[in-house]
Amino acid sequence: MFQFTPGRVLFIFGWLFLIHPLYSQNTVDSLLNKLEYSKNKSPLYNLLAEAVIEDSLDLSMLYARQALIYADKENNIREKGVALFSIAEVFSYNFELDSAVKYYERSLTFLNESGDHYYISYTLNNLGWIYNYFGKYRDAIHSYSECIRHLDTEKYPEELPNVFINIGNAYHHLGSYNTAIGYFHRAIAKIRDIKDKTSLPIAFNGLGLAWKYLSNYDSAFYYYKMMLEIDKKTGTPLDVAIDLGNIGALYFDWGQFEQSYKFHLEATRIFLKEGNKNNISVAYNNLGEVHKALGNYDSSLYYLNMALKIDLETGMENNTAERYNNIGDLYFAQQNFVMAFTYYQLALEINKKIENPFNIALNLHNLANVWAERGESQKAEELFFKSLKKAQDIQSASMVSRIYESLSKFYANTNRFALAYKYHNYYDEIRDSIFKEENKKLLADMQARHELDQKEKAIALLNAENKLRTDEARQYRNSTYFFALALLVISVSLIVMIYQFNLRKKAYKKLVQKNKQLAQSGGLNKETVIRSAKQTPVKIKIENGNGNGSLEILEEKLNRYLDSEKPFLNPNLTMKDMAAQLATNTHYLSEVINQKFGNNFTGLINELRVQEACRLLVDETNDHLTIESIANEAGFNSKSAFNNSFKSVTGLTPSYYKKTARAKK
Repeated sequence: MFQFTPGRVLFIFGWLFLIHPLYSQNTVDSLLNKLEYSKNKSPLYNLLAEAVIEDSLDLSMLYARQALIYADKENNIREKGVALFSIAEVFSYNFELDSAVKYYERSLTFLNESGDHYYISYTLNNLGWIYNYFGKYRDAIHSYSECIRHLDTEKYPEELPNVFINIGNAYHHLGSYNTAIGYFHRAIAKIRDIKDKTSLPIAFNGLGLAWKYLSNYDSAFYYYKMMLEIDKKTGTPLDVAIDLGNIGALYFDWGQFEQSYKFHLEATRIFLKEGNKNNISVAYNNLGEVHKALGNYDSSLYYLNMALKIDLETGMENNTAERYNNIGDLYFAQQNFVMAFTYYQLALEINKKIENPFNIALNLHNLANVWAERGESQKAEELFFKSLKKAQDIQSASMVSRIYESLSKFYANTNRFALAYKYHNYYDEIRDSIFKEENKKLLADMQARHELDQKEKAIALLNAENKLRTDEARQYRNSTYFFALALLVISVSLIVMIYQFNLRKKAYKKLVQKNKQLAQSGGLNKETVIRSAKQTPVKIKIENGNGNGSLEILEEKLNRYLDSEKPFLNPNLTMKDMAAQLATNTHYLSEVINQKFGNNFTGLINELRVQEACRLLVDETNDHLTIESIANEAGFNSKSAFNNSFKSVTGLTPSYYKKTARAKK
C-alpha cells in the first residue's frame, strides 16, 4: 500500500480560537497574584487552566476543576460552562476523546444558558473535529454549521474561513468532493477579505486533494503548486516537505513514477533535517513504494526496511504492520512466496493485536494468494473465505469486491469453472453496486452544490435589491416627481425580469429532471446510462458438437474474449468471425448471446461499441476528435448508425451525453 505524506489537518488546538482574548493580556504570575485578593475566583482559575495547558495538562486539569468548584459556590453559570470546557480540552489533548465529548456537551448546556456565543462556537468547532475524527462526518458538518451560527464574524472574521475548511474536509470524507470544493472556495474568498492569510495554504491543500480524488490531476497539481509557492515564502520547512510529498503522491496516482520519486526524495531530505522519526518513516516508505512501481526491487526493499526499523524503534504498531505488508507485496511481486508469506504473517499478527479489522482482512487475502501460488488449494480457499467474512463483517464493499475477484481467478486456475463463474458474477454485482453508490453520492453532491450556489446568488440578489432600494429612496427625496416615476418604471422592469428569470430557472430544473429520468430509464446507472449486457443466466446446459461444454463455459470464454480482445472495435466484425475465434459455431454463439445476455449479436456488439464511445467522449484527451471520429474509434462504420445506436442504448444524443457527463465530473 502506498502511504501518502500527511496533509494539513485542522486540529482543535491549532487553528480555531487559538488564544482567548482575556488571558492573552495576563501572565500566569499575575493571575496567581490576582487570585489571592479576588472574591470571584472561578474566572481566574479558568484563565489559569487555559494559560498552562500547553505546558502541563495535569496543572491545567487542576485549575479547571478548581474553577468548577468555585463556579458552583459563586453560582456563575458562564464560568461553570467554561470550566467544563477546559476539562474537555485536557481530555482532547490526551486524545481521550470519549471523555472530551462528554464534557464538551455538558459545557454547552451552561454556555447556552449564559449566552456566551464565543465559547459556544468554540465548543461546537471542537466537537465537530472529534466527530470528524470518529468518522461521524454528518454530525461534524452539523456541529460546524452551528458553530458558524454562533460565531461573531465581525469581531472574529479570521475564524470563519477555518470553519469553512473544516466543513470542506468533512464533505471530502463523505465523498462529496464538489461540495467540499465549494466550501474551500468560500474559505479562500473570506481569507482574501482579511489580513490573516495563514489559512490559505490549508484551503489550497483541500482543493488539491479533492481534485485528485475526482481524477482531475491538472487542477490538483495547480492548487498543490500554489500551496507550495506560499509555503516556500512564509511557511516552515515541514510545511514545504508536506507539500512536496503531496505532489509526489499525486504523480504516483498519475502513473508518473519518475516525477513522483523526485518530489518524495526532496521531501525526505527536509524530513531528515527536521528529525521527526514518524515523518522520516513515512518518507522512506513512500520512496520504497515508488521504487517498487519502477521495478527497482533492491532499492525498494532498502527503503522499506529503513522505514520498518524506525517504526520498531518508535513502537508505532500500525505503521509497523503496514511496512511488513508492503515488504510482503514486494516479495510477492518477485515471486518469492516464502518471504512474502513470512511478512504477511507478521503484519497479520500485529493487526490482530491492535484489532484493525480492515487490515486483518487484507492480510488474510494476501496470505490466501500466497497459498494459491504455491499450489496449496485447500489452505488458500480457507483463508479466502476467512478474509471474505471479515470484510463482510465490517461492510467493506471494496475489500469484498477484491476478494470475489481473487476467488474467481483462483477457481478458474484450479479448473472449477462453475465456481469461477459464480464468484465472477458476485464480483460484477458488487462492482456495479459500488459504482452506482458513487454515482448517487455524486448526484447528491451536485445537488448540494447547486443549492449552495443558489443560496449565495439569492443573498447577493437581496443585497443588490437592498442597495437599490436605498438609492431609490435617497434619489426620491432629492429629485422631481418625474425622476421618481422613472425609478418606479425601472423597479417594475427589474421585478418583471426577476420573475421571468425564475420562470426560466424552474423550466430548466424540470428539463434537467426529465433528462435525469431519461438517462436512468436507458441505463446501467446515472453516469454512463448504458444497459448492463449481463442478465441473470438461464440455467440450462447444451453440449455442442465442438466439445466446448455448457453454455456457461462458452459464455465465460465469450466474456474473456470481449474483455481482452475487444473485437467489437472492428467495424466489419461478423458472428461467423467471432464464432471462429471461440472455436464454436454461430448457432451456439447465438444461443449464448440470446439466453445469457438477453440480446442478439448486433444488439450486443452495438451496446459494447456505445460503451466504448461513452468512455472516449468524456476523455478530455480526445477533444481534438470529432463525433464522427469517436464513432469510428468505437467500431461504427457510419455516423448515422452510431447516432441511432447511441440514442437507442442511452436515450441521449452523443453531444448531449458528452456535455452532461463532463459537467458531472
